[in-house]
Amino acid sequence: SYPCSPGRMASPTSSKRTRIGTRGAEILGIILSAYILTMGMILASLHDRLPLPQITPNPTDFPMPKKIGQNPPISQDNPPVSHILPSIPALAQKYRPAGNLGRTQSTAPGVGKGDRKILLGMRGCHQIKVQSEKCCDFKDGRTDEEFGYQDCVPAKSKFASGNACEPASWVRKEKQSAVTCPENPINWNQPKNKPKPASRTPSRGAPSVNNFLSKMNAVDACRLAMGPEGFKRKWNICTKNAKDKQSNGYCMHNEATQGTYCRFKYLSIDKRKINVAEGGEEIKQVMGRAESREFPAYSTGAFQLSCKEDRDAASYKLSTQYYLHHHKLVMQALTYQPEDQTCMPGSVGVVEGVSIMFTRYEYANLFHQMTDWYNLYVVGSKENVLMQPVTFIFLDGHSKSVLDSAWDSFSSGAGFLRVKQLPSDQTCFGDAILMPMGYRSPVDIHSMNAFTKRCEADERVGGFRTMARNILHIPDPIPGNLVRVGIIFRKDYIAHPRSKGKASRKIVNEKEVSDALRGIQGISLEVLLLETMSFADQVKKIVNLNILIGVHGAALSYSLWMNQNSDLIEISPSGYAGRQHFEYHAKWAGVRYTKIGLPGGELIKVNCDQLVRKVKRLMKNHNR
Repeated sequence: SYPCSPGRMASPTSSKRTRIGTRGAEILGIILSAYILTMGMILASLHDRLPLPQITPNPTDFPMPKKIGQNPPISQDNPPVSHILPSIPALAQKYRPAGNLGRTQSTAPGVGKGDRKILLGMRGCHQIKVQSEKCCDFKDGRTDEEFGYQDCVPAKSKFASGNACEPASWVRKEKQSAVTCPENPINWNQPKNKPKPASRTPSRGAPSVNNFLSKMNAVDACRLAMGPEGFKRKWNICTKNAKDKQSNGYCMHNEATQGTYCRFKYLSIDKRKINVAEGGEEIKQVMGRAESREFPAYSTGAFQLSCKEDRDAASYKLSTQYYLHHHKLVMQALTYQPEDQTCMPGSVGVVEGVSIMFTRYEYANLFHQMTDWYNLYVVGSKENVLMQPVTFIFLDGHSKSVLDSAWDSFSSGAGFLRVKQLPSDQTCFGDAILMPMGYRSPVDIHSMNAFTKRCEADERVGGFRTMARNILHIPDPIPGNLVRVGIIFRKDYIAHPRSKGKASRKIVNEKEVSDALRGIQGISLEVLLLETMSFADQVKKIVNLNILIGVHGAALSYSLWMNQNSDLIEISPSGYAGRQHFEYHAKWAGVRYTKIGLPGGELIKVNCDQLVRKVKRLMKNHNR
């Protein structure tokens, strides 16, 4: 029977045991509660220290799979219950409250093992492979991984038109690692109210451009990014001479743009060890030639220095961070022959004076040649060779271009030589500079990082304008009562051997537009058909305009040479809405920028009333 069953009283001893048992349970409960509270505080502290990047994901930019696990196909009747994101840090951020996020990540594509482990440790999350499409603005179908893909974006992003890439040839399919998770894989604790000081926020990974520039204010960052002051890191390629303690070869690196140039004394070039097209042909003679034939392939000994290799050169070769693009190929082919006296001071056949070596990419495009010329300005300022006769050596084998005459002008009359057309098999250059590639120029879109975009009208860009106007003999504008307005119409033309002869982004109502502009009182209108004009005529007509109008295209790079306080109106089709090349060119040059966004991609109909209103408003800046 039970101690308190009917008809029987509980003894005092049994009541005491009951009270002791109840008290023990209470104590055990308190201990367990304290333990749980302590563990919760520890987990919350660890949560605050997690090294996750501060990235805000946009799930609509990424494709959804048709099936996730055993779920039925996703449709309007069956909305998705999982998120597929190729970016693991972005997925982590989605399930992390805003606020104290600890570390930041220096490179976008890299994912730390810690991040991956944390995500895959979430309940219901697992890793899969998904195939995605990207729109890649990759000219001429180039696929060499040496250069990487330029301007690749998800196919359904704002850079594409609808659900397709424009043009369709820009599509690139690839498989990516992704993590699939349920809607709420874990309920993370909220961060503490007191944020961690920014100065204690650690970073990880290799230094990036943004990390380097973030250590200084915007003015200093722009000075280093846009001017010669940024070339600070130096490597000696040759050991120093015993007499003058100078090196016959060194390289300089700019941390801001990741550009590198090298200068050599008495460099020998053996054209027999360079495999590249002859170059300089008429375009019609080499139509269809692959672009790979126009980029050089070097054998060992193609470049030779009569000196001993400095130990700095070895560290330069081993550093992938500074060992970039065509510099890599040249340095791999460079040999050191200290006993060879054929390329020394006093040797026969030495090309005296300064010779500057370029490998030109997208050589028929004004924007990309402008990046090479800006590099010439920056490096020339650093090495004190501006405004003196220099000989350009083209290491590429490109055919003729309308821009060849510009290179003649920038050489101050010395002209240019193509490497396969050098007068002898082995040529000695007394003073040679190997230039950075155009893609590493401060004014190239791929170098436009978060800090250079913040740069306002810059005196260094003003110096570039002054240099160009002096070299090209551009006179100052003649004062007048009319506002000078120019509009660029694009016509079909063949720019290079791989060109299809069809211009993109053409205005379909040209006559209507030109008639509407001519109806504005107080302006002088220039209709510019650049395909029919020489480079000199283009410069003469454009750079002294008060207002330049054009669809997104390379010719808008002339804004870098326009007078300060001029105006640029860019007509931007929706397929090119995210490209800000010329907005920043104008800002850096002190040129006011106006954008007119229009639907369409390759064929554009301009709203004449809208354009006329814009021009009339800007005329107030130039009324005399």
